[in-house]
Amino acid sequence: MKSIDKVILGGVVLASTIGINYNIASADIVSQEIYTTTNRLNMRKGPSTDYTLVGTLDKGVKVKAIEKSSDGKWLKINYNSQNVWVNFAYLQKDKSSNNDIKLDSQYETTANVNMRKGPSTDYTKIIIVPAQTKITPIKSSSDGKWVQINYKNVTGWISAQYIKTVSATPTEPEKPINGKDYYTTANLNIRDGASTTSSKIGKIPNGTKVSVVDFNSNKTWAKVVYNNKTGWVSAQYLSTKSQEPEQKEDTYWTGTTTQNLNMRKGPSTDYSIIITIPKNSDVKIYETKSGWAKIKYKSYEGYCSASFIK
Repeated sequence: MKSIDKVILGGVVLASTIGINYNIASADIVSQEIYTTTNRLNMRKGPSTDYTLVGTLDKGVKVKAIEKSSDGKWLKINYNSQNVWVNFAYLQKDKSSNNDIKLDSQYETTANVNMRKGPSTDYTKIIIVPAQTKITPIKSSSDGKWVQINYKNVTGWISAQYIKTVSATPTEPEKPINGKDYYTTANLNIRDGASTTSSKIGKIPNGTKVSVVDFNSNKTWAKVVYNNKTGWVSAQYLSTKSQEPEQKEDTYWTGTTTQNLNMRKGPSTDYSIIITIPKNSDVKIYETKSGWAKIKYKSYEGYCSASFIK
């Protein structure tokens, strides 16, 4: 008959069964992970139904993991300051568990958070990463509590408790202001914030059409959508007019008036005068026919006698 050692723990009588051996594989340690019970669940003194029942957990209770049994069927947890074992089949890892950090996925800071030189508060502060900053973890610390990131070309560590995943649910595209399209008037950096200190997320070529969805308070920066990216550009380099090259004019040759010369709306003195061109003025000649020339002078276009142009 097995001997029983009885102890009092937290007001509950526990029985420790001598002779039942189990091994804990160090590779299976899952310390600090958070789990939620998926059903009512018995808590026991050891990783087997042979061990004494300590109590029962209700469905939906969150517990902190300490270690897993070598066969992977039982999990040692801490609940109400007691270390007990529960059946692993009735646990689900909590989505907020820091050990679920996925590298190369996008996250967002939930508060202003210190970046440090290493994964601990013992390391020196480097810079403060503002709240709602989009970040992509480079790697995670072994305990899952810290992530290494790059922010403004500085690489360091921040606490994983201050980041959250960015929702992958498609959102309705932001609509252009007043339905207008804008064009860049120079090669233009697009940034993740309305400041030259904000990180660059791309470059927009000169003459590119972009949709402006917002301006900052003094309208010096514009929030634009380009190539499915949303970011900020300097508003002084945007125009509502297309910067497409001007259409080439028809072939012409140049001439000079030999006296003050009337430009008319058609190739005849029957047509009204548009303007009188001064003597020795340069004009563009597009064609001549029946003694009349179709010309352009400054912004005016019309006809004049070809006899008075050389």
